Parts: sequence; structure tokens; C-alpha cells
Amino acid sequence: MIENTEVARDQSVAPVFQVMFNWQNLPQHSIKIRGLEVSSSEVDSTYKKYDLALYAQEHLDRIYLQFSYLSELFDKVTIERMLTNFVVLLESICDTPEQPVADLGVVSHEEYSSLLTSFNQNGASLTGEFSLAAMFDEQVKSTPNATALIHAGKRLNYTELKELVDAIAAGLSAAGVCAGDVVALCLERGFNAVAAIVATAKIGAVHVAIDTAYPDVHRNRILSDSKAETYLHDEAYPATADFAGTALSVRGLTSISSSVEAPVYRAEPEGTYNLVYTSGSTGVPKGVLIPNRALQNRLEWMWREFPWQAGDVAILQKSYSIVAASWEVWGGLLKGIPTVIAEQGDLHDPESFLKLCIENGVSHL
Repeated sequence: MIENTEVARDQSVAPVFQVMFNWQNLPQHSIKIRGLEVSSSEVDSTYKKYDLALYAQEHLDRIYLQFSYLSELFDKVTIERMLTNFVVLLESICDTPEQPVADLGVVSHEEYSSLLTSFNQNGASLTGEFSLAAMFDEQVKSTPNATALIHAGKRLNYTELKELVDAIAAGLSAAGVCAGDVVALCLERGFNAVAAIVATAKIGAVHVAIDTAYPDVHRNRILSDSKAETYLHDEAYPATADFAGTALSVRGLTSISSSVEAPVYRAEPEGTYNLVYTSGSTGVPKGVLIPNRALQNRLEWMWREFPWQAGDVAILQKSYSIVAASWEVWGGLLKGIPTVIAEQGDLHDPESFLKLCIENGVSHL
């Protein structure tokens, strides 16, 4: 059977299965042959055939259990914990044999307490006031000429990015977008997309990013379900006739020099940062509101656990339409760290992606 599978064999690993339960309930008899009496006796050869094995053997009115394990994979403490929990399971079976298997106890009281209490001490106090737009403006003042974004071989410093942000924010405000309104973004990966995300945060709008790869039916469904009244797009992705709101070309907004700086909206901690839709691979896409507090918690944890250092470079590789893109957009941007925006082609080619990271000195993925 193994030969027919044509898989690479590893002599250190059992080929078919690595964990075994062996129930030994054959009667033990002595054999007498011409005055010679033969009986069995266990001998520990120290050779383990499987990663983990449990042997159970009946003898008289008892069942004897033995664990066998590879010490290269498991330490003694782990096996002892398994044994303790196995005893808990056996006791649960004996005490309540009518219980469904799913309801039987499988964890000791000590481990149960550790899992719920000791291992779950992850509380952290967050800063009282947290405004993405205000923090961005402060970073612009601190490092106006430092590189903020890198894309397709071009660089944009913080001052230049702020000009883009203010132009888009002013255009959205002029179109009647107010704090709390939903703005749909359908933009190619690049400077304008990041600027649009910052701009919506600056005026307090809730953005819903639509991946440009989505088919029209998917895009229209999100536009309808999100109740977006404003659709900011690249020229290649215009709104369809079904969209009753205001459609704005991002090129039209950024091509107009605006000297008007949009006032910074102070977002409420429990307010909404953006709206993210599931892929819809199992049915109709579902929208999830992401609160400002959740993004704050994720960013502050990241900055605390993986602090940026001089010379670091971040990379934006996630699609704007998924939740993980949020900390890639803001993580380096709010700390004066340049962020490389990967091209779609780079993300589909591992060698190209690796080359991009090496050429730009990316230090954080």
C-alpha cells in the first residue's frame, strides 16, 4: 500500500499513522510443551514505533494502561498532563455513563483554571484619546520630508501625502459627506487608495473598501447592502446605473489643488472605523462593522510588542477590503516608518514579492 502511494518515505516517521491505541484483551495462558512451561513477560526495548501510543491490557479485574511516546516530540511534563486529563475522562465516564461523549470532562480542574485565568491575562489599558487623523497630522509635522509611502518605484513623503489626503477630504466634504456616512472605495493599490482611507478617517466617515478584482455583481451587492451614498473610484471602475448615490473619481479630486485643510474629526472610541465584508465564498457577503476601539487595541498592541526602530520599513500586502489591511495601512504610517505598497503582481509571485522586500529593505511583514 505504501509503495503504491508513491510518497517520499521518512524512516523516522511511521508512514500510515503516528498515534495508536492498542487494546490487548487476549487471554494470557502458559504453554506447556513436553515438560517445558512457557509464559509471556514484558520487555521494554526502549524502541518506540509511533509518535504516541496508548496500550491498554486487561488482567483479572483490572485494566493496565501504558503510554509510549517519542521523547524528541514530547517531554515528560506534557505526557503527565495527558495522563491526568485521561484519568479525568475515565472518572467522568464512570460517574455519569449516560452522558454524551461531548459532555464528558476532559480537562483537570487545575488546567481548566489555567486556561481561563492564567493564560488569559491579556488586559491592557488603552490611551484615552485616539484619533488616527490627528496622529497622522502630528507625524506630518514631525517628519514632513520623510518617506511615507513607496509604490511602483516612486516615493511620497509625508507632506505630499497630506496634500493628497486634504484634497480628497475636501472633495468628499464638498460632496456632502459627513461624519458617520458610509463611503465606498474602489481603488487600485497605490498612493490614492491610502490617501482616501486617511481622508475618510479625517472627516469621520466610515469607509468600505471594495477590491477592484470583485465582479460587478459582488461590488453592487456591497454598495446596496452598505447603504453607501458616496462611491469614490478609479476611472476603470465607475459606478453602474444601479447606484443611486454620488460617484466621485479620485483622479478628479486629487487633480484639483486644494488649499483648504479639512478639520480633523475626533472619532469616538466606540464609533465605527470601517465596514468590512466577508468574501461571500459560502454565500452572500456579510458586512462587519469595525469599531475604532478595536483598531486602537490592535495597533497599540503591535507597537508595544513589536516596536519600530530607525531604518525599519513596513509593507502593505493585504487587500484593502479585509480587516488585516488596517494595521498595515496605519502601523508604520503613524510612526514615521515608510510603507511599501506591494503591486498585485508581486503578491501572486513569491519570487517577485521576495525581490520587492529585499530591494526596499522591508523589515516587518
